[in-house]
Amino acid sequence: MELIGRPFDIKPNEAATLMTMDRIGPSFLLVLDSARWLFREGLLVLSLMDRQERIFAIVFTLARERNGDRTAYVGGIQGGSGKDALLHNRAFTKAAGGTRPQDMLVEMFRALCQSANVSRILCVSDRIRNGQTAFAHSDAGYADPVMFDYDALWRERGGTLRSDGFFDIPLVAPVRDDSDIPAKRRQARRKKLALIDALKQDLGNRLSDPATIQIDKVEPV
Repeated sequence: MELIGRPFDIKPNEAATLMTMDRIGPSFLLVLDSARWLFREGLLVLSLMDRQERIFAIVFTLARERNGDRTAYVGGIQGGSGKDALLHNRAFTKAAGGTRPQDMLVEMFRALCQSANVSRILCVSDRIRNGQTAFAHSDAGYADPVMFDYDALWRERGGTLRSDGFFDIPLVAPVRDDSDIPAKRRQARRKKLALIDALKQDLGNRLSDPATIQIDKVEPV
């Protein structure tokens, strides 16, 4: 992984609280850490959390290409697995005015990448993600934890599938035509987008002064 400084240089026993998402609720956090149990998918993890519970996480690695460009390689995205995972998911969606946690997380990740001067985001497709590798299937007891369609998620975010099995998703969300959406739904959608834009601005402000970002020691996992 390319070393670009705080907060991206955290160690496996550290977690950086990038921001409290007060616009949604004081218990919701955006946290960056480095989880050893996810190293097959990436060296860094950006998570939406409800206090200490991960609601959704995106796993990635930052790399400098030969031409000097910085690329974010996304190796996985997954929801929480605890017994209350669905409750946390629903609570976040309701508090965020109908925005699903996975959609909010992708937009926050885009904002993070923009602040880190990333030139391209490449995301694994269902065909090449970790759970579909020959290594994973060589273990007779392996149970694939992924319960949703990666390809559909990346396409929803404007991604284009490449021949190498990665989706190239734009750093800025494509503007969609909402003229055919009923007026009530159109208004709700605009409120969602306004909330996302405000949170992205909040994150950008935090990352512009990295010395103020709190980094805590956590149990190595």
